[in-house]
Order: sequence, then C-alpha cells, then structure tokens
Amino acid sequence: MRTKVKTKIRTKVVISVLLTVVIFGGLYSIGHLSYSSIPFIRSKVDLFRGRREVNKLNKYLSGSKLEWKASMTNLSTMNPDQFSKYFGSVDLSTGENIDFYDEIYKNNFGNDMRTPYSKKHTWDNVEGINYMSPVRDQQGCGSCWAHTAVGVTEGQLNIDIDNQSNLLEQDIDNKFNLSEQELVSCSDAGTCSGGSIRRAFSYINIFGLLKEDCFKYKANDLLCDPVCYTRYYIHDWFHIPESYTDSEMVGQIKKIIYNNGPTSLAIKVFPSYRHYDSGVYQHIDGENVVSNHGVVLLGYNDDLRAFRIKDSHGTDWGEDGYAWISYDECCGDEVDGDLEKKAMVKKSIYGVLTK
Repeated sequence: MRTKVKTKIRTKVVISVLLTVVIFGGLYSIGHLSYSSIPFIRSKVDLFRGRREVNKLNKYLSGSKLEWKASMTNLSTMNPDQFSKYFGSVDLSTGENIDFYDEIYKNNFGNDMRTPYSKKHTWDNVEGINYMSPVRDQQGCGSCWAHTAVGVTEGQLNIDIDNQSNLLEQDIDNKFNLSEQELVSCSDAGTCSGGSIRRAFSYINIFGLLKEDCFKYKANDLLCDPVCYTRYYIHDWFHIPESYTDSEMVGQIKKIIYNNGPTSLAIKVFPSYRHYDSGVYQHIDGENVVSNHGVVLLGYNDDLRAFRIKDSHGTDWGEDGYAWISYDECCGDEVDGDLEKKAMVKKSIYGVLTK
C-alpha cells in the first residue's frame, strides 16, 4: 500500500515539474517570459552561473602558475550586461598641456623624486597606520572615476595632515571623507555611466571638494544640491609620461607612490576580476575586456612583484576591498599594441599635490 502511495506521489511530482517546464518554456518561446522577467528565476540562474564560473576558475588557477584565488563575491552573480553597466567607463584621453610629474617636482621642490629604498610600501599600512579612507561601494552607479579621484585626494590629505602634526592612527582614521556625489552631480567630469579621472582632478583643483556629509552619495545622477560649503583642494595634479617601457614604468610608479602618495589608475577589467578573492591578480589568457575601470593605486611589494590597489565595490570583494595586481599587468598602451592585453593602462596614472 505504502509503495503505491509513494509511486503516486512521485508521479504527481514528475507531472507537476513537466507541466511547469512546458508552461514556462511555452511562455518563453512566445515572448511572454524571459530571463529578466522574473527576479527569482534570474537570481537563481545568476547564482548557479557564478558558482560554476568560480569552481571552473579555481580549477584552472590550481593548475597554472598564477598565484591568486577566486571566490563568490558581491560581483560574481552579475551577468555580462550588469557587470559592464556597473563598472561604467573611464575616459582615457590625457588632454592638452598636461604637467608631467618630473617637471612638477622640479618646479615645486627643486629636485626629482628619490628612488625607493624600501622593497615594499603601502599607504594602508605604514608602521601600522592606515592613511586610506574606508573602502566605498559605488553600487549600481558607474562612478568609479569619481571614487578614484576622491580616494586619491583623501589619502593624500591624510598623509599631509600627519606629516604636519604627527597625528596618531586614531586621529587619521576617517579624517577626510569627501563627496563622490559632488563629482557625479556638479563637476561635468562624468555621470553614473562613466567619466574622466583627469577632469575630476581638474575640478578638485579649481573648485575644491565638499565633505561627504554635505552631499551624501546616492549612486544616482542627482541635481547639484549640496547642503554646506566647506571645501578641500588639491594644489596641483600631474601625469606620468607614456614614453617609458613597461619595466621602466613599474619603477616610476613605485617612485611616485613612495615619494608622494596614492595615485589614480585605470584598469582593463576582465571577467575573472569580479571573482578575485586574494593573492596577486593576473587575468586569464584569452579573456576579453569588459570595461575600463578606475581604482586607487597605493602601494607596491617587490617580493610579491605586485601593486596594491583599492577598489570601490565594498568590502565583500577581494581582500576587504583591496587587491594585489601583478607587475606583469603593467602596462597596456596603444603604441605597443597591448592595450587590451594588460590590466593596467599606461596613460591613466595621475598623482596629486595638496601643498
């Protein structure tokens, strides 16, 4: 008797599943149902796809010479269209009459930068002090260009304040929290669809930047409507010339980080980047670029042969929002024909002076 009951139940379950497949399949085929029309189905499909990609990626990494690990992050469930829209786009044009770092340093300080004597230096850990502002989350707005410019400025201001008054770590923490939303809404440097790091620095140089409390980040293209007006400025900003070879560029970047502080960086985002968990990131051979993306470049480590970056995806991505990126990813350039083959973009590196 029990066997017959179980058989009937199983038959009903199978029939129900088949009917569901037929109905959903029919609706899909005539255009009344799609992947994007039912959030529950979409989320389950994206979760399944993300886990499958991470497992496949870790299997590949374990058999390769690459030294990083993949895991499910807050970016892993994004489909390609969402992923591209989330990152936005960074304008890589350098503009005219731009100042190069060696000229600015000679004009301001009378000499060139010192070559780093340290094999590693990161501004998120200088003898236990973190000069970087907290990791932010750009959310559904492609405002990486604004987060990069603000992150560099905040870090530089923290460094300069400490140099002037020898503040302790607790005084440095959250000392400067400036408004990304002002850049998105007021600067004409970009929108939630992308923008220019160069023009963002120009705006901060001329008009200054408000604190976060004056114009809080809403991840949207809002009207320019701040509620207070105390501003913080950068004294100047500069660009690393593109004439250096890749190996020379690694050395120049290290000099700027060591002597001056964090810089901006645009990277070419490959699909594997969204699954980065830890280690030294290198993209997978054969991957196609999804988008340009702005990050803060804040350190280096010769033992790891890697640069330290801070991204704007919150702390559920990477090493609590940070990552290491291999020297071998430096640096893509149109002249060399490898702009789409390396993660770091040569002509995207800008630094700022705040005094």
